[in-house]
Amino acid sequence: MAKIENLTPEQERQLVEWREKWLAIGRATGEADIEAIRPAINDFYKRIGRDTPYIWRVSSPMMAILVINVLRDHLVANLRANLRSHLGDNLWSNLRANLRSHLGDNLWSNLGDNLWADLRDNLWADLRDNLWADLRDNLWANLRDNLEDNLEANLGDNLRHNLWGDLRSHLFDNLQIHLRENFWTRLRSHLEDNPTFEFIGTDFWGSHDSYWIAYYLFSQCYLKSDIYDSDDLAKLQGWATLAQNCFWWYAYDGICFVSDRPTAYGLDTQGRLHGDSAMCMEFADGYGFYAWHGVRVSEDIIMHPETITIEQIDNERNAEMRRILLTRFGEARYIEESGIEPVHQDDFGRLYIKQIPMDEPLVMVRVLNSTPEHDGSIKPYWLRVDPNAYEGDARRYAKAAVASTWRWPSGGMVFKRWQDYQPIQET
Repeated sequence: MAKIENLTPEQERQLVEWREKWLAIGRATGEADIEAIRPAINDFYKRIGRDTPYIWRVSSPMMAILVINVLRDHLVANLRANLRSHLGDNLWSNLRANLRSHLGDNLWSNLGDNLWADLRDNLWADLRDNLWADLRDNLWANLRDNLEDNLEANLGDNLRHNLWGDLRSHLFDNLQIHLRENFWTRLRSHLEDNPTFEFIGTDFWGSHDSYWIAYYLFSQCYLKSDIYDSDDLAKLQGWATLAQNCFWWYAYDGICFVSDRPTAYGLDTQGRLHGDSAMCMEFADGYGFYAWHGVRVSEDIIMHPETITIEQIDNERNAEMRRILLTRFGEARYIEESGIEPVHQDDFGRLYIKQIPMDEPLVMVRVLNSTPEHDGSIKPYWLRVDPNAYEGDARRYAKAAVASTWRWPSGGMVFKRWQDYQPIQET
């Protein structure tokens, strides 16, 4: 069988559009569409020999964990491993083998780089991994801080609809009566007195599964329509339906908890989770977390940077977190309030160096605006300096430090020797 070796120009265009489409699906916001996903969920349960489940829609993965913990004495079997084995691992193995047999090495690598790896980096390595880590590492704090203040408002309507409304009574023996009588008492006890909630994991990520779904579906849609057998294709299309219409989901015998997608994402220009004045991922129930260019941080760092102290920066052992604290505090302010003296000064400026434990030193040069302000005052500016520029002279001489800040768009030095920096007139 002849393998497909290259994409046509039209297929190259389609590949770019396909990647953007599925990246948008992976970053989609809004409520889960239960009616859209119901056929796929029912089919998946049927394939592993389970009855059609009741689908319980929750507002976030945190809410799913909360509800599952409260109901855990009444839930039967967690189907996570069963579903993953039959509809995940086996399917991925079949899809990979079939696709590999149809694609040449170069095209296989090309699709892997442009779909699988690129989308996975954007959706899993940043969005999914950060959310998973925040839920796992800060479960107790999140339950208290994000949900407790408005607990009844967040849970009330959802629970009334599911527990004392549509939830079919045969799922759990006397569950409705039991929970109607003491649900809030038990929940308050958990939150206020006895932090016994457990982290509940999943292998089913909804929109965050888009990377591998897009990878396998592209070839089926645009290269060859018979790459996969009909049964594997039906499973793949079921996963695609879930990715397009919901967020993370948790499968139990008789009941499936399905989370809404976030109400908002905050991303920087590189697609990393980021928010300089708000959560980077937020859900309708108030749960969410903060990040600075892909690094999870505390609420105070984003919302209350004025509370950061020099001692906090100096005592931070993680270099990446220390740089974030320094950025939020202000590098110039850090130099000024540290009380250090300049290591050199001349007509070009004053050069300061602040040694930072387990990191390169912070080198900054203070210069004056050559044009007076309207009131006649002279405004100072602080410039960050590469301490290694000009073989280290940028951290020894103020003029060298200023010269090192003149760069071409490519990043190269404008002046090969700092001594060549001889401005006739400054503006």
